[in-house]
Amino acid sequence: MDNKIYKLAVRRSWETLDYAILVKIFMKLSILDLVSSVCGVCASWRKACSDSTLWGTLDVGALKFGLMNVIQKLSARPIEQCNRMLLPLLNNALTLSYSNVTRLIFDINLNIKDEHLIFAAERCSNLKRLVLPAWNQITAEGLCAAIRKLKGLESLTLPSNYCPNRVIEVVGANCSNLTELKLMSPYDHDFATTLFIYIPNLKILSLRCSLLHKNALNITLMLFDLEELNISHSIIVDTYQTRNPISLHWERDSVTEEKTSQLKNFFACQNDACIMCMRAYKDLGRLKWHKYEEGLWRNDEVSSLAI
Repeated sequence: MDNKIYKLAVRRSWETLDYAILVKIFMKLSILDLVSSVCGVCASWRKACSDSTLWGTLDVGALKFGLMNVIQKLSARPIEQCNRMLLPLLNNALTLSYSNVTRLIFDINLNIKDEHLIFAAERCSNLKRLVLPAWNQITAEGLCAAIRKLKGLESLTLPSNYCPNRVIEVVGANCSNLTELKLMSPYDHDFATTLFIYIPNLKILSLRCSLLHKNALNITLMLFDLEELNISHSIIVDTYQTRNPISLHWERDSVTEEKTSQLKNFFACQNDACIMCMRAYKDLGRLKWHKYEEGLWRNDEVSSLAI
């Protein structure tokens, strides 16, 4: 009898623990812990799990890493089981966050579809930064539908493979606060022109490890508010000199020298001895990130865009 009373008292003490103390404790835990177990203990714990201080950043890659560490100890097919469990966990996390997520970082190897991205946009109405490094099964229409829901977006990373100009038009029409953009895709004259027209107030642009057209860079340098430009480890091509594009290093003439000198920061690295430059050249400006170190795609010379 005494033992039962003791257990009941202990249970009640945990349930009635001060809200601020619970939040401080939960800050020591991972998102996986919060979503998979802690939030289900009792109503007061679930409420504390939704506190805004816990949900500034939702990194799906970190969620996947934590889940994989657990599954590897329990399953003979950890990758399959991880992929099957990750999206439901992500949806639970987005629901639990109560629109408190301001930075949402997707994983480059996550198999997401339009409905997953749109669901995330609906649950993250206060989102300031979206990092989407790969299309996977997302369509341009699905991405546009999600962006229309993110009116407060300030920083955006768009994926590799291709990036339709239509997406840039939608970003410009719906995200008036956007000042940071990272493109993990080829950058040509049409793309640069679309960017110049629809996002003229851009301050920071990263085009690292991509295939860049020289004339597109000249258009980009005409952006009036541009402060930081990163073209490190990119293949620069001149499509006007010959019928077939030729690769060249970044060479500043008097005009470009003047324009880049006016920038707060200008990052350029085309070096035959640089391993990232060699990889970009080998992959023809479309880096196959899955072949290289885990998380390498998260790097950026622009500090505000690095993860």
